Amino acid sequence: MWTSSTSALVPPNSVNEGDQAYMQVEVLTLSKDSNYTNEDSSQLNREALRFAVSDGASESFDSKSWSQLLVERFDQDHETFIQNPQEWLNQAIQAYEEKYDVSQLSWAKQNAFERGSFATLAAVSLEENQAQLFCVGDSLIVILDQEGLQTGNYPFLDSYKLPKKQRRLMRKQQASLSFKQSFAYKQAAEFKQNPLLFSTKRELNQQFKWESFKEDYFLTCDLSQYQSPLILILTDALAEWALRNAENKADKWSLLSHITEKDFEALIKQERLNHTIKTDDTTLVRIWIK
Repeated sequence: MWTSSTSALVPPNSVNEGDQAYMQVEVLTLSKDSNYTNEDSSQLNREALRFAVSDGASESFDSKSWSQLLVERFDQDHETFIQNPQEWLNQAIQAYEEKYDVSQLSWAKQNAFERGSFATLAAVSLEENQAQLFCVGDSLIVILDQEGLQTGNYPFLDSYKLPKKQRRLMRKQQASLSFKQSFAYKQAAEFKQNPLLFSTKRELNQQFKWESFKEDYFLTCDLSQYQSPLILILTDALAEWALRNAENKADKWSLLSHITEKDFEALIKQERLNHTIKTDDTTLVRIWIK
């Protein structure tokens, strides 16, 4: 359900004269129902500074395996992904097909296999002062900045063994967290459309315009303009909820920037009961660069 790690990671040329850049990477995820497999997958390579999330489409055959394969291959075969995305996807499909002996599947599963599996892919790779964002489907990448940063690891005070009074005082000193941009969607209404997804059926992937694929699905961001950027990767239910609340002047970015495992689960379950968020597998990755 929950993974947390803090690492002193120093991307090349990202810090000056002995200063050290710290990165904290965490993933929170909650399945749509405890009786069902969580079809969201994530891969967090803190050494290579590559982070990916994939949301498997529930109506497709074994989409968990497909989403897991996509995030793993984004990390493990990153050079091919950057240089030739179409070839990278074809190799991923081949690896997926090799997992199954179709003749041993039931008739119903054979039909489902032939219809294909589908998944999104939202990913971030960091190098020097740049973040390369990639997004296919309706997952979302958001960049926030903590401006006027004070010393201290304020977003994660709850994990500190400090007196409550001291934690409250330190929180008052926190810098403001400001929204900078989202990719690829900008507005909550965009989640009503049916996005293209990566499919295990090669013919369905011809819907992508491969000649302009990099222009359509990649975005490079200069992080040097920010003081303490926070990058979020969100699957669609959470992303739509967060953008909709921001549009209604009920900003949830600060909440998502530091919410704990326990509170994340409680929040999503309550919002589902209130019918204010779609009941779906829900994943949030946080990448703090300090």
